[in-house]
Amino acid sequence: MGATESGQRVTADNAHFLPPGSVVRLDGGGRLIHLHDGLWLYCTEHAWCYDRIEHHASRLPGTLCHIPANKDKEKPC
Repeated sequence: MGATESGQRVTADNAHFLPPGSVVRLDGGGRLIHLHDGLWLYCTEHAWCYDRIEHHASRLPGTLCHIPANKDKEKPC
């Protein structure tokens, strides 16, 4: 996938390429947030669940709404 900006489509096939800190707005409602390593958080207004992306794959597709900045390319403050 090589996602570099928000608005890109995220599917069960390419979600595992997203770096920690990425947020996906799901078509069916709710969000998936990549916390670290293989751990993702699924959340809605009324529920939440921590698990690996394989468990959440059925909730996709969605739209990437946040991807963390590439720290290697950022200028120091």
